Amino acid sequence: MSAAVQPMPSPFSPNSSQIAVAYSVCRSITRSAAKNFYYAFLVLPTAKRQALCAVYAFMRRCDDSSDDAKVPAYERRQKLEAWLDAFHHAQSGSPTDDPVLLALTDTQRRYKIPIEFIGHLEICVFIVTGSLRWWDWYASGSSVIGMRRRNRWRKT
Repeated sequence: MSAAVQPMPSPFSPNSSQIAVAYSVCRSITRSAAKNFYYAFLVLPTAKRQALCAVYAFMRRCDDSSDDAKVPAYERRQKLEAWLDAFHHAQSGSPTDDPVLLALTDTQRRYKIPIEFIGHLEICVFIVTGSLRWWDWYASGSSVIGMRRRNRWRKT
């Protein structure tokens, strides 16, 4: 086969033990970082509890990347962008050994969560960190949430 013609790589598909370990790591992150959420999740069926722990662990990592005041703002943003890029690569089928990304990708696929919803979580992180103003996001035509806020705050 010539170097110019290469077969398409098959999407990464972790095995069940890798997925189980990934969800276990997410559960540990949730249990240690947010006991209140963790105990609320315990009343859910196991699969849904695992899914919420994966989402929480992903957002915890986003928040941790953006909160360290000792790190300059541009470095925090770069770290956050690298984390989000890693998620998108994992979601598109690229191999990853990050348990949080494995669990979140599995959750997203298992529950058929539109990728746009996870994208909205990302936008919220950028808004919270001050890297993006919600009204700029709204002005770009991307936000139902922004429309609600804008209409509510317009009463001045």
